[in-house]
Amino acid sequence: TAYSTRDQQNIPESIQLFDIFSEQIAEVIKSRSNMPPEDIVALQSALLSLSLKCYRDQFEYGNKVLEKTRQLFDNIALDTPVQTGTQAAKELVKMLKIPIDCYDILDVLKLNHYKLVLQLLSYRERHTVCMYITNSILDKETIIPTAEQVTQLFDLIATLIVDQTDGNFEASRQTISNEDFVEEQNLVARLFNNFKATNDPDQQYHIIKICQDTFKNGGLERMRFTYPPIIMRAYALAFQYKEIREQDEKWEKKCQKLFQLCNQLINTLTKLETHDLPLRLYLQGALAASEIRSENAETIAYEFFSQAYTLYEEQAGDTRAQCASLTLLIGTLEKVSCFGEENHSTLRQSLTQAATRLLKRPDQVRTLLLCTHLFWSAQRVDEATQKSEQVRDGEKVLACLKKATKLTTQVMDHTAQVQLYNELLNSYIYFFNQNHPDINIEVLNSLIEKLQSEMLKLDSTPSANNTTSTDSEEFIRNQIRITFDHLRQQSQIEKFQGLQINN
Repeated sequence: TAYSTRDQQNIPESIQLFDIFSEQIAEVIKSRSNMPPEDIVALQSALLSLSLKCYRDQFEYGNKVLEKTRQLFDNIALDTPVQTGTQAAKELVKMLKIPIDCYDILDVLKLNHYKLVLQLLSYRERHTVCMYITNSILDKETIIPTAEQVTQLFDLIATLIVDQTDGNFEASRQTISNEDFVEEQNLVARLFNNFKATNDPDQQYHIIKICQDTFKNGGLERMRFTYPPIIMRAYALAFQYKEIREQDEKWEKKCQKLFQLCNQLINTLTKLETHDLPLRLYLQGALAASEIRSENAETIAYEFFSQAYTLYEEQAGDTRAQCASLTLLIGTLEKVSCFGEENHSTLRQSLTQAATRLLKRPDQVRTLLLCTHLFWSAQRVDEATQKSEQVRDGEKVLACLKKATKLTTQVMDHTAQVQLYNELLNSYIYFFNQNHPDINIEVLNSLIEKLQSEMLKLDSTPSANNTTSTDSEEFIRNQIRITFDHLRQQSQIEKFQGLQINN
């Protein structure tokens, strides 16, 4: 083998080298009844290496070696795994790595007896080989294009995907706090990126279904890793169906099936102790449905968005998580453009009310400022023309701005209050640039005056002997300085004539 691979010499076809070695090794093993199992495996490994490296295209040779190895161990101890940590187990692991090093996984799957030899090993050694297979696929960037091959692969690396009867210590490590388990499941999740049925959306759908059917048996702790890539690929597949809509009249029904599948998978993920992941996946689904615009786009997007809103409400008590989730909801609704006025109005009003119900005043102010965009640049479908148009409700925008201003006056922490006044001013500048009918130079000047007077109070108040506080104040001063520098530049433009800014 070394000679052949080193000098790139082909073994002459007239010499049946594999048959010669195969027969001789069989005779040696037969004549020595007390030969240790690890020596048997070492001989078989050498023969396997010969068959794979010198006869690359003749898979039956490699298969014969693996079949013979399984038979030899069955004769020694039928249905008894090779004990963990023994020399024989280590030699078997080395043997099973040879095909992975020589071929890509698509060729390894052609070796029918590979799995039977893998099953000789106990849990820990099987786990080692399965991790080796997974890393090899990712390192070689091997694309697995059919549902059948994906099924074969899952059958091979089942140790990583579902609970094993001999994995006694496995249950204790199945937790997100275990780094090894997290790394292992991240690798399994990354595999999904290699399952690509190029130019065959229906085959890709079958792959997605197989992944769902397989991963659902892995338990919730695994699902937090394995379900998100399925969901994201399903959204991507819906876009593929949209692209071929001229050739596939059933594309809308197929998209609906995909969204139903995603809804089912995300609903499973809501059983996790954190709602952040399912909430984001629901919102991604609403965005996807909006952009694809299939027949039931509005119904699907509303269902996904309302599910996300329900998860937001269940976060009560965790103020930071609620604020972050509400920000995501507002940003998503601003981008979703398939809702009619009735649904859009319901959602934007709900989010605006939710902003005022947040526990902390600064959070209320900031989310209300975000909500202004829901009444301005957000889009809804006009019932008459069936085209998307911007909401442009200046009255509601102004109401949000006034409510945010009132809440800012109630903030007790003066440093935080000054920062909020600056953010308010920036929002007013934005809508002034957007030609909001009720926001003019006088309104901006009154806010500038208020901010400058509050800044003077901040400067005159002695800072506590606290580095964090000082850094915080300096950060806010820089923010305000940037705002005023911008306004001084804008004051040269005719639209901003009359701005009054002190040095």
